[in-house]
Formats: sequence, C-alpha cells, structure tokens
Amino acid sequence: MNLKELKSRLNIKQQKFAEEYILTGNATKSAIKAGYSEKTAATNSTKLLKNTNIAEYIEGLRQEMMDESILSGKEVLFRLSQIAMAQVTERDFLINKQAEYIENENNPEKMQLVYNERVVTVEKPPKISDQNKALELLGKHHKLFTDVQDLNVEVPNFIDDIGRFEDE
Repeated sequence: MNLKELKSRLNIKQQKFAEEYILTGNATKSAIKAGYSEKTAATNSTKLLKNTNIAEYIEGLRQEMMDESILSGKEVLFRLSQIAMAQVTERDFLINKQAEYIENENNPEKMQLVYNERVVTVEKPPKISDQNKALELLGKHHKLFTDVQDLNVEVPNFIDDIGRFEDE
C-alpha cells in the first residue's frame, strides 16, 4: 500500500503525530506537538503507536526517508570516480594574520602595529591517499585485482578391492 493510501486512513492529529514521531523518536512529545493534551499524551502516544494504520504510516515514512537519503550504487561509483580524478575539492579554513601600521590615537607622531585575523576558506583537491583509496574501491568493484587461478584438479578414482584378494 502506498503512502497516500496510508495517510488517507488517518485523521490530521494522527498524521501530525506520525510525522513528528519520525523526526523526534519521542512518542509523548510527538503527541503533544500533534495537539493531544499534555495530561493524556503519554497514554495516547502508546495507543497511537499500537494502531496498525499509524504504525504502517510511520514505517512508510521511514522507508521514504531512507530511499531519499541513501546513495544508489551508481551515485557511489560516480562520487568515487570524482574523488579518484580530483574533480571534487575539500574546504579548509585557515586563519590569515595580517599586520598593519595605524596611527596611534594617543600620540599621533607614533605608529601602532595592529594584527588583524581573518578566516580564509581554501579549496583543495583530495589527498593522494584518498584518491588511491577511491581508485582501489573502484578497481575492486570492477574486479580488476582478482587473480584468475586454474583450479582444474584431477581427482584420483579409488577402487574398493579389499575383499577381492581374500577369495582367491
């Protein structure tokens, strides 16, 4: 059953409860945010979670969230390829300290040395070790590093002839 059908079986409070429960994981707080009274929220939340329609809707919401947030195999391979070829960059934040002479307020004849610090964002390519790891993972995926071994072994055929010599 799809999510729309499950949602249509619930009233507005139940829908809000389920959607809030997915975000918080706390049934009592979710019941209160959905509009249930604070006095009865604890008992109502237990009943709400036992309701099969609500439980199915919550599971459907979880599944939908997982489908949206988990990378597909192609996306993982694409990302690894970008890292291996240094097409993505990492951000690093550096503090840039600059010295500057300004006029001294108390004594205009003298200069005062002032240091200004600024945060600078630097884009840098992935480290060589990260690129090598991405290449290794891609190579394993494409089975580039597997050794082909010939496992053709001739198995000897044993003949059971222990009792044959006693009769002769």
